[in-house]
Amino acid sequence: MIRAQLFDKYSLVDQGQKVLVYAGGNNEEYFSKAFPAFLQFLAEASEQKDLSNFIVILQQHPGAKEKNIDMELVHDWIHQYGQGDRVPKIFVSELNSEDSQIVADGMLYYQTSMGPQFVLAGIPTIQVGHNVYEDILVKNHLCSVATDVHGLLNAFAQLQQNREIQSGYEAILDGLGINADWSDRLGHAIQESGFKDS
Repeated sequence: MIRAQLFDKYSLVDQGQKVLVYAGGNNEEYFSKAFPAFLQFLAEASEQKDLSNFIVILQQHPGAKEKNIDMELVHDWIHQYGQGDRVPKIFVSELNSEDSQIVADGMLYYQTSMGPQFVLAGIPTIQVGHNVYEDILVKNHLCSVATDVHGLLNAFAQLQQNREIQSGYEAILDGLGINADWSDRLGHAIQESGFKDS
């Protein structure tokens, strides 16, 4: 339903396009390096391969909406490259972060604490930017990494082949310091504390 609403809003015909959601950041490195690098890779990749079967949605960080730096970068990119017939459609999201993940065939990001959430939800995830940021997903090989146009094209090719990342549930829990049996422990602690079902 959310996908249908999204396509209707932008007057798009659903032909099986892959929807990629870029989870935006809110720091200087993201605004000046990582996101501009992604947009440049996208332009260069479109010269090498037809990417018109992709839709890219920028899901802005709530704190970034005041200055709208990344939104302006998207508008500049659309003005410069958006008329090409090999480029993906790109939009700034009006969805909330939960709905954007529901509609996503893939998540793109750079330095976001939400990364583990994407993988735990089973969404193929790509870290993309000017260099590698050694977060929990990268350290545990739970996402693709793109620091140049070739890396981005490889990651997109995996998405088109519907190759999903193997479950990283245990690695993520371990990296976050969470025991896999946390819910059992919580239930036991509640029982021991004297709380009863009402």
